[in-house]
Amino acid sequence: MYHRRVYSILIILLIFTLTFVAPAFAKISIVPTNLPGIESTTGDFAGTLVLTGPDGQIKIYESGDAVPEIVSQSTIEIFDGHISVALQEGDKATFSLLGNEFKAENETEVTLICGVNDCKIVVRKGLVSYTDETGQVGTVKAPDEFQVFLGKPLTAEPTAEGETTGFNLEPEVVPDSRNIESSPSS
Repeated sequence: MYHRRVYSILIILLIFTLTFVAPAFAKISIVPTNLPGIESTTGDFAGTLVLTGPDGQIKIYESGDAVPEIVSQSTIEIFDGHISVALQEGDKATFSLLGNEFKAENETEVTLICGVNDCKIVVRKGLVSYTDETGQVGTVKAPDEFQVFLGKPLTAEPTAEGETTGFNLEPEVVPDSRNIESSPSS
């Protein structure tokens, strides 16, 4: 009789754990920031937060609103403010900064800081990737940051020193009559 009661309690605890704890591992969480000049937050954000879910539904939150649940495969944008986000194993997210997309997955932690004309993504753990205007893929690895400016296209870091980029960087010389030398006629 005693063993039956113990087994029943263990089964109830297992069901409780699977029901309430396991789904928490599939959610993206907001983490505190400790950047110079930015107030330390505990599950908070400043500015306007725009979340686009994997189903395409767009939700907008303002400073002071409760921090929303952010599901995996969401697109996260912040305007005129900051937010820190931590992805867990199996999560994927896209961070949109002034129209530029940075992709992250698995145990990655980033802080997004955006003003009116520029934004910065600070990678605290893991890495994020982006594709520049030429189609080249670039990455930002922890503990680095990447700044994006309004109207200025992204540029991927060079892969190795001395490699050619496929672009002619020398200016094209346009001939005009002032730089043509005459040759003596015979």
